[in-house]
Amino acid sequence: MDDRARGDARRAKTGGLPEYGDVTGVVLAGGMGRRLGRDKTALRLPDREQDFLVRTAGILASVLSDVRVSCRDDLPERLARAGSYPILPDHYPGGGALRAVYSALRHTGRPCLILACDMPFMREDLLVALLEARRRRPATIVQTLWRSPDGTLEPLAAVYEPQALSLLEQAIQRNEYRLARSIPPELRHYLDYSAKQAAAFHNVNFPRDFETAQVIASGA
Repeated sequence: MDDRARGDARRAKTGGLPEYGDVTGVVLAGGMGRRLGRDKTALRLPDREQDFLVRTAGILASVLSDVRVSCRDDLPERLARAGSYPILPDHYPGGGALRAVYSALRHTGRPCLILACDMPFMREDLLVALLEARRRRPATIVQTLWRSPDGTLEPLAAVYEPQALSLLEQAIQRNEYRLARSIPPELRHYLDYSAKQAAAFHNVNFPRDFETAQVIASGA
């Protein structure tokens, strides 16, 4: 059973009522993979049938009933692989993750769980933990995100509230590209992960990252 099917089975057991019905899951899949030298959304790990795009959408669908794919509209092959998931077009094609998150919030007008397509080991339980942390956040918080043992932030495995839209717009206006610089620390709610959970946050940006991912997947 794949991740999406597990989500459907869970919703069937609860009478079809989504646990986090106010949140939209968004796969970030619009990058060109220049550092990797190829389309990362099409990558597959050994013994896995699903590519990175389909797998990421599926794991979001295991916990959320509304899942969409953020992608440029000039990539027909990628759009086709998104299948039945609705597409969120970028307002700033090729403008990076910050602008993709801005576009997602602007299109949906809803809280969005953003997940980059290049985290092939992300787990359902970690997404649930993130959503639960978001439920417990103070009312002023606009971003709930994971943080590593050394303090590194994971803004591409995070929930953004609609109130973050104006902050992202301001960042775009000042020509900012880093999400970590777009949300003030006092408006963030952190969820810390352990060293044992770190593999789930391994992301693939360079060829050596994909080599490492293959080693992790093999259990070596």
